[in-house]
Amino acid sequence: RRPCGDPVPRSCCAHVGALAGLSPPAPCAMAAGAFSRVNVGELESDDEDEEVRRRASANGKTKYAAAQEAYTAKGSKDEVLRLFEEAELAMKPVLSSGGLTNLTPQELEMVLKGRLHQAVILAHLEHLPDRWPRVKRFAEDVLQFDHNNAHARWLRALSLGEGASGASLYVGEAREEMLRAIECARAAGKAAEADQ
Repeated sequence: RRPCGDPVPRSCCAHVGALAGLSPPAPCAMAAGAFSRVNVGELESDDEDEEVRRRASANGKTKYAAAQEAYTAKGSKDEVLRLFEEAELAMKPVLSSGGLTNLTPQELEMVLKGRLHQAVILAHLEHLPDRWPRVKRFAEDVLQFDHNNAHARWLRALSLGEGASGASLYVGEAREEMLRAIECARAAGKAAEADQ
């Protein structure tokens, strides 16, 4: 019991210490001035940053929708690829502060769908000399968050196979990746795509 007669809660160290004959602990050092002062300028900066993010995300959403519409209408063309690249560029303020892991779920889905479309388009644009490393990078970005995405696995397999010359080590990895793509397609109920 406390000196006042109340029962001692187990977490009440000051009273337990007093009962044991120890002097009570010093008052908490974290008094009113213990917290660093909040800089109003930093709060305003945070509000401005959030507004920049909101605008960039909304602009990106509009541009991704236009790019998707162009892809549906025109297919894998250079001009459609540029639309997807412009959409991602609109998201740069958001992506530059932490990459894909800094995105909201809606932003992440939007960017990854855009990257998957870019990979598909690049795979078709044979005149681009650097297309296969880009296809691979975009497919791997998608697979980082969606391990069972059959389209991303298929594109990665193509990039490994096409990017490899002759009897490269990548040929075996490309074959394994293609088999995983087929398994993922079947597991997702896309047997027609798996059988192609």
